[in-house]
Formats: sequence, C-alpha cells, structure tokens
Amino acid sequence: TISLRKETAVALIRVICVSVYAQGARLIAVANSHLEPEHIGSIKAAIEAVKRETGCPVAFPDKTRRRWAEKLSEEFRRGDCHAGSYETSLIMAAPPALVREDIRKTLDRVPISISEKIREGANTFREAGGTEAYFGDPQAASMSEGEAMYDALSEMIVTSVMETLEP
Repeated sequence: TISLRKETAVALIRVICVSVYAQGARLIAVANSHLEPEHIGSIKAAIEAVKRETGCPVAFPDKTRRRWAEKLSEEFRRGDCHAGSYETSLIMAAPPALVREDIRKTLDRVPISISEKIREGANTFREAGGTEAYFGDPQAASMSEGEAMYDALSEMIVTSVMETLEP
C-alpha cells in the first residue's frame, strides 16, 4: 500500500474531477471502497472544492452512512470486513483467480470491528488485533454474495446520481 498526506489526496481527487468537468461532464460520481475516516474526509473535502470551483454536482454514496451501509452485508455493517466475507466475495465475483482458495479456506473468523478499532486510535492492522491483516470471515465468502454486493453497490451509485440530478 501507499500513503498520501490528506492535502495530496484532496488535491489529486480535485484535479481528476475538475479535469473530467473540463472535458464536458456535467455530473461527477465518486465511488470509494476505503472506510478510514481520514480517507472519507479527503474525498468530502475534494468534493466541496470541486463544487466551489466548477459548480458541478457530485454524487458520492458514502458507505459509512447508515443509509448506504444498510444495503450491504451484515459483516460490512459490523465493521469486521477487511478481507473477510464481504471483500473476498467481491473479488470472487470479479477476478476470482485473485483469491487464493487454499489459504482462504484455512482462515478462521476474526470478529473484530476494524472500524471501531480505527475510531479508538489503531493505526495498523496489528494494533487493531488483525495479526494476519484480515477481519471478518473469509471462509464464508461466496461468488453469489459478491454478485449481490456488486448489485447493491451499483444501485447505490445509480440512486446517488439520480438524487443529485433532482432539482
């Protein structure tokens, strides 16, 4: 992984959105899979800057908000979803060859909410109690769950765009 300072992340997202607007887009949709509070904050700051600079509406279904989280799996809502059933199922439904089945089938459930641990100040997976860098239940993952989650995520984007377009 790489880390960016918040200012850099905000600038990068803003520049991409402004560039898309300059090419003729009249609405921008931002999709995000990371749930760290600083990451979400960077996206929101960039969106506000884009709106001020261009007047372009921006749709962003923030999965940390209850309204959107309710549409996702129970594991996602509990917060123990880093490389657990939720995320592994998404990969199984897209490029399944990226899932190392021989390892996945041996991983026991780690019932620790990574989101709670982040709020409590954990900065690493190890600090959060994830010695193997996963949380949740990768053994429970399935292609059908992944397909259902992609359907839900797609619906979130569509709904957010349609609501942003409403007068």
